[in-house]
Formats: sequence, C-alpha cells, structure tokens
Amino acid sequence: DRKNDGNVDIFEQILSKSDGLLNFFHEELMSMAKANKKGIENNEYLNYLIEFGFAESLFEFLEEDTPTIKFTTRMIPKLPDLSRFKSLDQLIICNAKLVELPASISSLKNLGLLSLTNNSLKSLPREIGTLINLKYMNLTGNKLEDIPSDVKYLDKSNGGHLDMISVNESEIGKENYRKLKELLPTTKF
Repeated sequence: DRKNDGNVDIFEQILSKSDGLLNFFHEELMSMAKANKKGIENNEYLNYLIEFGFAESLFEFLEEDTPTIKFTTRMIPKLPDLSRFKSLDQLIICNAKLVELPASISSLKNLGLLSLTNNSLKSLPREIGTLINLKYMNLTGNKLEDIPSDVKYLDKSNGGHLDMISVNESEIGKENYRKLKELLPTTKF
C-alpha cells in the first residue's frame, strides 16, 4: 500500500489473520532455511521465520543430544517443547524478550546451568522444582512477580544441588526476594 510508505507490519496486518498464509510462509521459509548452508547465525530465512513469529524454529536446527543451547542475540519470546533435549546441561537464553518458560523444562534432568538474563519473565513454572541437578540459575533482568514454592526442591536442604542463584531484589521486589531466601536457605545469592 503506497500510502503507508512501505511501513507495514506484514505479520500483524496480513499473516496473523490467515492460518493458511501463516502455514504456507512457515513451511516455505523453513524449507529454505534448512537448505541454506550458512548455519544458524547467518541464515536469512531463519531470520525471517523469527521476524514472522516462528522463533521456536531455531530449535529444529539443534541436535537432540546437544549439551548446550545458547542464544544471546536472537528474539525468542517463546520456547518450544524442550523435552527432546535429554542431554542438555546448559540453557542460556539472554536478551531474547522471553516471556514464558515452558513446563517441559522439567524433562531436562541433566540441566546444571540455567541463565535467562534480561528477558521478560514474570513467573517461573512450578516444574522448575524438578531440576534437582541445577547448580546455577541466573534470573537477573527479569521482573518476576510469581515464584512457585516448588523452587525449594532446588535447594540442597531438599535434595537439590543449587549452589547459586542470581536475582536482583529491586527487579523482583522485597517480598519475592525474601520468599526465595526462605525457599533456598543453603543457596548463595
């Protein structure tokens, strides 16, 4: 539309209103992204997928037995089902505008490091308490409003292995900070 001077959000104004078009673009861009041999970082088709709201497509390019998933410069507002990554030891999603951690995180039994800095998380799933092998968790840069009591199972006093958690009291509030201190009495802050 010429009167918009080319300033049109194609996803919001066109694709999101038609499941057929949305599926078509997803399938076409995905096949082009998989055919592109430049890898994840320099894959323009993967960039378009992310721009059109298919950020979880990034995870389709990762091997199931990968020990580390690290994205620090991509916008990933939503994570896909993580249950296929059984060998995952480190999950690092930073500066990604992540708004939700999926319940499937509970399947990551080997996870030792969880870093979710500078995202848009407001809560943690109660399934986070099943990550008893977690040793370090960094949640700075998130304005958490809801912290499930199941977090207590990460603490060594309840069978977990959490050595350290990074949070900012000014971001999560005094009450939530106090709650974390009570739930994680042997964990360093």
